[in-house]
Amino acid sequence: MKILITGSGGYIGTRLTTLVRAAFPDADVETCDIKQGQNYNELHGNTYDIVFHLGAISTIMDSFERADEMMATNALDLVDFFQNNTVEKIVFSSTGAIYGNMKRPMRENEAKWTDCLCPYAQTKYVAEGIIRRMCPNHMIARFGNVFGGDYGPREEWLSPTHFMRDDPIVLYGGAQIRDFVHVDTVCTALILGAMRPDVVGTFNLARGEGVRLEDVAKLFSERRGVPIVYEEQRVGDAMYVVLDVAKARKAGLLPRN
Repeated sequence: MKILITGSGGYIGTRLTTLVRAAFPDADVETCDIKQGQNYNELHGNTYDIVFHLGAISTIMDSFERADEMMATNALDLVDFFQNNTVEKIVFSSTGAIYGNMKRPMRENEAKWTDCLCPYAQTKYVAEGIIRRMCPNHMIARFGNVFGGDYGPREEWLSPTHFMRDDPIVLYGGAQIRDFVHVDTVCTALILGAMRPDVVGTFNLARGEGVRLEDVAKLFSERRGVPIVYEEQRVGDAMYVVLDVAKARKAGLLPRN
């Protein structure tokens, strides 16, 4: 069995690579990361049983300045990749940001192009469409806010990462609701989806529960003894992000509770 992990040097990718090697001890596991000198669209003539595709530019807040570059890397390069290689199954890392401003937990069939608030979300929406067309045997995973593990490889820190390190803690808004999911929960679900031939389609990977950012910031502020400085909420930052995870739980990709 031959497995490819793109974006293997990133935050989720580094953890996933470790867990994939443990789950598939006899497989030929190949890694690829642009930070290590190779973009996935440069690969040619390979046949992969499984591709875990995490390779992307994932800095949401500066995506407005890097929109064209991000669209090429995150989405359009997939066309070359599929044309130049044979892929039996792809497990694609997408984002809950696709749903834009929500008022309730969103289901997989409710994503719309017009709801994408930033270029990053738009690139993932386009990439999903390319994958559905070019590789029918796919698992598309839309993540909540992934936390935990080694934050070192992250290109852009989550709010809680700043809360645990910054002095003072800078809170942009604070009323935003986020759905946090541990990196190991996400990686386990991706591996399960890759292993099981019956897992095909799009799945939300999150807890299905919202947490107010100000509450998280206050918890860190009290524990660390550092103040909070409030700033205006930033453009492109959704107020409410909670994902409906019933489909993933029914498929056995996520714990029931």
